[in-house]
Parts: sequence; structure tokens; C-alpha cells
Amino acid sequence: HHGEFPNDSLLIKQGIEKFHVGGKIWQETQENIFSELLNVIDIKLPLAYPEGNQLTNPIFILLAGLTTTSDWIASNEDFFPFLNADLPPTDYFAIAEKQAQHALKTLGWYGWKSKGAPATFKELFPKFSPNALQQKIIEIAPDLVPPFMAIIEAPTGTGKTEASFYLADTILQKEHNAGIYIAMPTQATSNQMFSRTAEFLAFRYGDDELNLHLVHGASLLTNLEEQFKPTGIWGDEQPDMSNIRSHAWFLPRKRTLLAPFGVGTVDQTFLSVLKSKHFFLRLFGLSHKILIFDEVHAYDIYMTEIFKTLLHWLSAVGTSVIILSATLPLQTRKELMQAYHAHQMVEESVEFPRLSTVSEGSAQVINIGEFPSRKIQLGWIGQDINNITSTLKDKLSEGGCAAVLCNRVQRAQEIYNAVTDAFKDEKVETILFHARFPLCWREDIEARVLSNFGKGNGKRPLRSIVIATQVIEQSLDLDFDVMITDLAPVDLLIQRIGRLHRHENSSNPPKRPDKLKHPQCIISAPSIENDNLSPDFDLDSHIYSPYILYRTLLSLGKRQVLVLPKETDELIDNVYSLEPSASYSDKVWERLKSMQSEMMKKHSESARNAHNYLIPLSNTSLLGRLTSSLSDDLQSVSRGVLTAPTREISPSVDIVCLIKRDDGIYILDDQQPLNIQAPLTTQQVRACLRANVTINNWRVIKYFLNIAEPPSKSFKQSAALRWHYPVIFESDTYTGDGFTLSLDRNRGLKIKFS
Repeated sequence: HHGEFPNDSLLIKQGIEKFHVGGKIWQETQENIFSELLNVIDIKLPLAYPEGNQLTNPIFILLAGLTTTSDWIASNEDFFPFLNADLPPTDYFAIAEKQAQHALKTLGWYGWKSKGAPATFKELFPKFSPNALQQKIIEIAPDLVPPFMAIIEAPTGTGKTEASFYLADTILQKEHNAGIYIAMPTQATSNQMFSRTAEFLAFRYGDDELNLHLVHGASLLTNLEEQFKPTGIWGDEQPDMSNIRSHAWFLPRKRTLLAPFGVGTVDQTFLSVLKSKHFFLRLFGLSHKILIFDEVHAYDIYMTEIFKTLLHWLSAVGTSVIILSATLPLQTRKELMQAYHAHQMVEESVEFPRLSTVSEGSAQVINIGEFPSRKIQLGWIGQDINNITSTLKDKLSEGGCAAVLCNRVQRAQEIYNAVTDAFKDEKVETILFHARFPLCWREDIEARVLSNFGKGNGKRPLRSIVIATQVIEQSLDLDFDVMITDLAPVDLLIQRIGRLHRHENSSNPPKRPDKLKHPQCIISAPSIENDNLSPDFDLDSHIYSPYILYRTLLSLGKRQVLVLPKETDELIDNVYSLEPSASYSDKVWERLKSMQSEMMKKHSESARNAHNYLIPLSNTSLLGRLTSSLSDDLQSVSRGVLTAPTREISPSVDIVCLIKRDDGIYILDDQQPLNIQAPLTTQQVRACLRANVTINNWRVIKYFLNIAEPPSKSFKQSAALRWHYPVIFESDTYTGDGFTLSLDRNRGLKIKFS
């Protein structure tokens, strides 16, 4: 119920204290209740043990998840009110059975039923015919025996998502699995995938109840504040805190795992194998489903270690996995296949694009056809912002739509300032898009970007510049005429390049200026002329490995053209291979070996850090030693609360932007005044969440943890806001200890240190 197990020492201590166990009368009462239960549900003893006569870890975890879910539902007095009547057990059971059916139906547990037969690709996607990739998926789908893992590696924009939907639906109907969960790398990519999934499911099932669950977060339950209030559980310190703790599970970011269909970030799946509260409930929610992981190449070493442990568990609990990627290093693919099924491995090399499958009895890697390659013109400029503005002036002289991709928010804001100043006398639409906007503003920007540059758009600007961070690197279906990008690892550069002329072969391709008829990518990078052994990667070296950046620079630095996807494997192998290139001088190779050694040390440290939090499938003390005080609240830190980190990134703090006006305090973009000490309504909670900004600067975090006032009582009593800090901006400014936060509609949250 509380999400963690008692440890061995506590059990031993309480075993000695008979008060906690009860005497003979208590034991007889337990036996009588158990006997009555067996009679009512007509179960005969002895009960059969699980296969192998032992309670294995997967069985134990699923049982723990089922028990907790049942406990929470049964604790809801709205569904199971107390009865004063002295009823015989059989009569009470008949009433309880009807109440249980009503509870499960109301909570959406019965929101989905199998259609009973797989649909054809044409039935699922009537607007287009399957391409080579999708045709190969159609061919192999009938032979896949769940649980299995399939890795689809193909270029961006080639229909991997539709292929995964078809494969998942086919297996879902054939095997009557529990549902589908789609795990995305970021919130922005989750938002767009949510819309695509809702559209697909509405077309596939046409079920109002199913669609309602999707609209409310693809969740098992609906509104957290009103719908579900378990009470009266022994061990809760006080009733109001009991409700807050219990409600926390049913927040949208968590409850999607129990729903038949869900879309969210990969972090929620990672928490199912980390020493966090309710990890077993998450695994229960994922069991016997089909999981689709998109953009897996975006995972770093730390995340990959968690992912491999997760794959091992998913295989054990009967969950099939579909992995999508445009750029996956060979070694990573092998490690993922080994993690899902350690006894099945293939060594042969198969050309990109490819499909890899692994299950209990087989493993294979096959080519999935060819896709037309295109030439990408490469250009190079220095890292100075003036180089970027002058390049944009040149490239957009006849019009066109440009993207400038930055590795850091602050650099994106600085470039935005320079670009708006450089084009202030010209008619150019300029948009800044990064993760440090309040959610309500960020959603508007994302919708605007998708409207302007998405597929089939008839409102494409004549001249426009989008300055963005990695939020548009993955999964967002956008098309630009020309791109300027900060240097990044080669696989991520290929991802970014995938946003160039992406809709060229669509039914309504964008009209482009003559100057931009061919895709062009200009990379802003330090110089490596004259065998520069120490290129200045500046703060980017805190985001990406300097070794990988240097090898990317060496691999691409003399190129003027890329041919993609034909050269994808070659480019990735040139950068990620541990072998030297014949084109490197001895001095360069010596420098690379030194940088590689540093990278390997950091990789080993990252792997060790991940394993400190992981729950391995083979853990022989799953019960006794997994007690943990780690919170499952992601990212945000709070006083005295340790979190189970799903990513090896700096801690962060969540602030809610409140605005001080003459007549009171308002939530950002909300029209009603707020009493910050009074209990919050559901509408106010949602408005606060939409006014949230996440900050990962340590000086700001330290201030809110140790100096600023703690969250207000109203925030503490809200399951959704208990770790958020209300920040009151006066004239769009908030002054902390040695820093200033300022809100700007076009630039987002700016941090300035004094």
C-alpha cells in the first residue's frame, strides 16, 4: 500500500514482539476468515504451487502489484461502503461482487476489448500502401512468438511508427495482450505521439470509453482529487496524508502504466526497475503488454544500463518490446538483444536498414529493403553568434524556413536575441523553442511550430527562423529548408538532418526558394585545422562526450556532402568504433586515446551509478533488502527527499510561476486570483502545473532547498504539487540570493547571476 517492503531487521524485531503478531485467538480468527473465503469462492485445498514449486521474482512482483492495486480499489468507500448488517459470507460476497464489477467498470479497467482478429495494414492505414519496411513487418508478424523483442532500424520519416502500430496491434489481437505503452524520450515527443496514438486507436476501435481514457491521460482513473479517495488503511499517520500519498499514484505520469493504452516518457518505465516506491506496481502495469520504445539512440550510458535491466524484467513478465531507431551503434544493438534474452544472440552483420528479432527460441537480423538516398550539402562555420546571423542572412535572402539547433538553452536565448536584432527591419517570423518555458507557453509554441512546419501545412511562412534546443531533434514531424546546428554526436546530427526537406515526397510538398532547393546543413563547430588537438567544445562537453564530439568532427570535418541513409552505418562506425582511422595522424590518435580513456572511465562510473539503484532480476533478497526511501517523483528535489534517478543529469527544482498584480496574486495565464494558503481546487492545481518550469541550475536549486520559504501548505496537501515551489514574480521578475529570474513570453525563463 505504501510502496515499499519492510526490511529484514524490522520483520525480525516485530516477530519477537508478539503484540504485532497476535495470540491464539487472533490466529484462529485468521484461519476462520481464510476458510470462509475458500468456501465462498469454491476453492479446494491444497492449492497448486506455481510451476517449479517456487515463488520466482517475476511471479512475486506481479502478485505484489495485483495485491496493491486490489487493496487501493477495495479501500475506496465510495465503491465499498461499510455495511452495518450482519450478513452471511455468501450474501456479503454477492453484494461485494457487484460492487467490484461497478468499481472496475467505473475506473476504466474494462475500457478495452480485443477485436478478436488482426486487421490488415490497409485496414489500419487506408490512406497509403506499405513501403518496404512495413511490408517486411507484415511478413514476419505471423511468425513472432511472444514475448519477443523487435528492433527496427530505418531512416527518419520512413514509417517506423506505423510499422510498430501494425505489429503491436497484430500481436495484441492474436495473443489478447493487456495493451500497449509507448515510451518516448522527452515530454515534447510524448505530446505529439499521444495525438498520433489517440487518432490511431479511435480509428481502430471507435470506442468512446477508450477515447475518453486517452483524453484524460490514457489512464485507468480520471481526476485525482475527486475520483479516488482510499481511507482507513492501518499505518497511515493521518487521513489527509493517506489520501495525498494514495492520490500520487494516480497522477497522469504514473497511472498510464496501469491503463490498457498509454503514452509517456521512458522515465516512467525505468522506475519499474529502480529502487523506488511502487516499482512493483509499475512492473505489474507493464506486464503482458506490448511496449514501443522510440528514439532509443537518445539514451546515454546511464539510461542504457537501466534500459537493459528493464528489458530483462520485461521478458520475464511476458512483455513484448518494439524498439525504433534511426541510428543505433552495432554494440548497443547486441547488448539490447542480449539483455532481453541472454541465451539468444546473432553475430552476423546486416546492412542498414534492418530488423532484429529475439525470442525464446530464435534470434535473427534481416535487411528490410532499400530507401532512396539523398545528398545533404554540408557547410561549416565557427561558433561565434555573428557567424550564425550572417549565414542566415545569406541563406534566407530569397525567403525560406530555417532551423537553428542549439545544445543549450542559454545559447539558444543568446542566438534568438542576436537574430531578432539582425532581422529587426525585415519581415521574418522568429520563434524560440526550448524546455525552459512555462508549460502553458511551451504548448503554444509547440503547436505553432507544428502548424507552421508540420506535414500537409498550407500556412508555411515565406521567411521564418526557429531557434531551438534538442526538443525538435526527436520525433517531431517537421520540415525545414535549411539548418544550422551546433556540433553534436554523429548519430544525433543525422537525427537533426532528418528535419531537412522531410516532406519532399508528401502529397503537398513545401515550396522552396531556388537557393534552398537542395537540403543544406551548416555545422557550427570549433576549428580542427592544422591538427588542432584541443578543440574548444565549451559547455557542450558537459552534455556530450568530448571524445565523441572530436571523432565526429574528424569524421565529418572535410566532407562537403553526406549521402543518407546510404552512409549511415559508415558514419556511425567511424565515430563509435574503438579502432583508429588510417587518416588520423599519430598526434591526433594519441590525443584521441587519451580522450577515449577519460570517456571509458566516465562510462564505467555511469554504469556503477545506475547499478546502485537497479533491481536485478536475479536478486536473491528481493523481499528483505529492497526497502527504500527513494521517491518516485522524477527530476524535482525537495528537503530530505531522495529520488530514484532515471537519468544521470543534474538535480532540478520545479517552480510554479505566479504573478503579483495590484489586486492580488494570479497563476500565470489564469484570470482568477489565488489564495496561496487556501486548499486548491482541481482547476487551480491544473493551472499551477501548466505554469510550471523546471530549473536544473544548482545555485538556484540550493536557494529553494535551503534559503527560500518551503512550499505553501496548499501545495504540500496537493499530490500533484507537493514538491513544487510557488514563485511570485513582480513585473516579470523574481530576485533570489545572488540571482534573478525573469519571465519573457518570447524567450522563456531567463536566469541572471549577480
